[in-house]
Amino acid sequence: MRVGKHDGAVVVYGLTMLLGNALARLTRALYPGWSHRFPTTATITRCTVPTGKVRFYDEEKGFGFLSSDEGDDVFVPRSALPSGETALKRGTRVEFDIVAGKRGDQALHVRLLEPAPSVSRGLTLRDRKPAEDMVVVVEDLIALLDQASTSLRRGHYPDRQLGSAMGKALRAVADQFEAGK
Repeated sequence: MRVGKHDGAVVVYGLTMLLGNALARLTRALYPGWSHRFPTTATITRCTVPTGKVRFYDEEKGFGFLSSDEGDDVFVPRSALPSGETALKRGTRVEFDIVAGKRGDQALHVRLLEPAPSVSRGLTLRDRKPAEDMVVVVEDLIALLDQASTSLRRGHYPDRQLGSAMGKALRAVADQFEAGK
């Protein structure tokens, strides 16, 4: 059998056309009175691939659940995630293969269709700080970056606490600046 992909559905092509003529010739040779004709057209069966959304995924435990479009819950282990992905974000649209496990349906392979909707952009537009308040935040960020620069000049990265504070401050400032776009 040959498996191909067409319009989002898996199409399986039967080999009855190739084998049908050979079987008919063999049968006529063995049984000269045989008049039955074998089918000579290809058989096509279409199977749809299940889709759904991520209900939740716990990165620490390495598993989660998908909610299929039919309403069924599907267990998803870490091994079913696409290569390079370590977690699934809640609400992400996915396509997956199912196998029946001991405790119910389980996803074998998960493919991401579209990212989860983000509400952070809308929140930052509403909650954007006034420019006067941002002056203090930017000055604190500059002080943190100066400390990091001094540490790097001495040949080592900043300690974990300073690195964590810088990461939070940089993300917060970036969110505020991007909110105006």
